[in-house]
Amino acid sequence: MKSDPNLANIPVVVMTTSTTKADIEAMYKLQASCFVTKPIDLAQFRKVVKEIHKFWFTVVELPG
Repeated sequence: MKSDPNLANIPVVVMTTSTTKADIEAMYKLQASCFVTKPIDLAQFRKVVKEIHKFWFTVVELPG
């Protein structure tokens, strides 16, 4: 995705249950915009998704 000029500016949010340092480092090496450990609790998961949405769609200035 990051190698395609038409898609390169789209933020990539990795949401996973993994907390391993190797997975985190691997995703950033692949140009992920952020790495989020997914909460197991559904209510907390919804809260995290809302916060991610708020951040990327109301706080961040993206090109183009």
